Amino acid sequence: MEVKRQYLNKLILVVSAVRLMRLLFIHAEDFSYQVRDKAVENPEPLTPDLERGSAKNALVVFMSVEESDTEDPNYVSYVTEQILDVLSRVKASQIVLYPYAHLSPNLAKPSKALSVLLAVYEKLREKSPVPVSRAPFGYYKAFDIKCYGHPLSELSKTLSPSMVTTQAAQPQVVSKDYYVILTPSGEEYDATKYPFKPNEDDLKALVEKEVLKRELEGGREPRYIDYCRKFGFEWEP
Repeated sequence: MEVKRQYLNKLILVVSAVRLMRLLFIHAEDFSYQVRDKAVENPEPLTPDLERGSAKNALVVFMSVEESDTEDPNYVSYVTEQILDVLSRVKASQIVLYPYAHLSPNLAKPSKALSVLLAVYEKLREKSPVPVSRAPFGYYKAFDIKCYGHPLSELSKTLSPSMVTTQAAQPQVVSKDYYVILTPSGEEYDATKYPFKPNEDDLKALVEKEVLKRELEGGREPRYIDYCRKFGFEWEP
């Protein structure tokens, strides 16, 4: 699928009132851009390497920075992780970060937007397993893009600093194994406190190995192994 600049906005279906950073991901077979003119009063200085660019098998990340976005290192790392997550799924060979104001009606001021964009760019360069490039901020640009068209080739994400706070506030759940022994009569015992009967040597051996993690003495194979085979269970020692 080939998309020209004037048609890209049709991919953005809904813009909500919530102020979130917006990312549009296109896995592009071919992508190229060329700077045309200034779009803001004081765009970043234009260098020859930023004036035009092209890429193949690229994850093109169209990015808008909103008022609530921040350069906080935790948030920048979170945004970077989200981009790298998409990269790992589409298997692109490079990333192109492309400032794109048309994703949001609540844009940050140009100076702040550029600062956040550059922070994400530098973190991507640090963490990405593939090369990272970017288009300049503050300019109108012509571009051509050819999307691969597979199920993951067009994705979007909305991010905000509150998502980082929410993740940090969530308690870490530490799981712990708990073993019980249930008798045929319905009685339940803590496996470590069960009163073994004289004819329950095999059960005792099982509890000692699996619950108490004690190594059993060598000898013949325990009978419960036979029971597992008999009833089709796979046993991992």
